[in-house]
Amino acid sequence: MGMSGYTANGVIEMAKKKVTSVPTSLKFPILDIPKEGFHLHCDVGQDDLLLTSDEGRIVDSLHLDCDVCHSPDGVCVKGTLSGTIIRECVRCLGEYLEMMVLPCLGLFQGEQTKIESATVVLDEEFPDVGFEQIEDIYPCQDGLIELDLMLREQFILETPIQRLCQPDCRGLCQQCGTNLNQSSCDCADTVNFSPMVAALQQLKKHL
Repeated sequence: MGMSGYTANGVIEMAKKKVTSVPTSLKFPILDIPKEGFHLHCDVGQDDLLLTSDEGRIVDSLHLDCDVCHSPDGVCVKGTLSGTIIRECVRCLGEYLEMMVLPCLGLFQGEQTKIESATVVLDEEFPDVGFEQIEDIYPCQDGLIELDLMLREQFILETPIQRLCQPDCRGLCQQCGTNLNQSSCDCADTVNFSPMVAALQQLKKHL
């Protein structure tokens, strides 16, 4: 009765203490990463990436699916960020949906580690990548891995400068503002045949 530390309940409690908890968020201490690494499934929201409306609005949430593992050069993160984004067309100013599957690859290095690129072998989950030269290096400050910083940077870099709802978007009429993708207007004909334009054309002929 006095050797409770050797009871079945005691053994279970000791086993629980030895189990390393796997991180489930975008920020976690490097010490929480098991020796064998882990696979992370995580939802990523608008506030996590600090996105402005110009950069895009996330529908519900994006899904991060990645591997986190130790390497000789630091902590390697590789996976995909996928979901639906609402963007604004730069021509017609209308909103449209964009389905996104963004490959994410980065290396986190400590403050005392020499910052340099590294070559790692990606696993069979990403066979199209193969041997990959990691050029995106992120600091691991105070022993903390912050995936939100990496994801924001890589999301912004993949955001197109010319965001178009369709390649042949006709834009807006510069006279009346009509969305020419949805309807037409007579502004072009009115300008071409207006009395003022005709008078200016006649004046130019006599100059």
